[in-house]
Amino acid sequence: SVNRRWEVEKFAEVAKEIGRQDLPVVLVGAPYERGLALRFNELYQGNKVDLVGQLSVPELIAVVNQSSFVLTNDTAPVHIAVALKIPSLCVVGAGQLGMLSFYGYKHINRWVYAKTDCLADDWRCVLRVPSDAPAPCITAVSVGEVLKELHELLRIIHNRPSDKVTDKN
Repeated sequence: SVNRRWEVEKFAEVAKEIGRQDLPVVLVGAPYERGLALRFNELYQGNKVDLVGQLSVPELIAVVNQSSFVLTNDTAPVHIAVALKIPSLCVVGAGQLGMLSFYGYKHINRWVYAKTDCLADDWRCVLRVPSDAPAPCITAVSVGEVLKELHELLRIIHNRPSDKVTDKN
């Protein structure tokens, strides 16, 4: 839903930091998200692979399994990452905070959200914004907060002893 989508401009800013870490960015998403991918590609000129609209579910699972980490604001890739013990960072809106978030391995599956006046309002806040605009609880999530969590996640990833994160990490 557009109302639950973190702005592509913010993802591009975070991607710049990922690029500075010499990590490629792999874009995944549904065919209807091609426009977002095109906008991201305009904003981010770094090392990237654009697979938006090209993957089946088994192929998405394979991509997640080969990733260093997942950065998204859609919980579907995070569910896959948690199942595979792949580190993840998910930007979530606060409309139904906790229903599909705050689980996994707390040290490697990170959830970033903003405490707004519409916290846990069952997405009623979207009634105050145009249908093609994100909800206030998702726009309130800052690039700085995501970068803070990203740096912590990267520290953990770089210090892990094996290819997969264990329950002890």
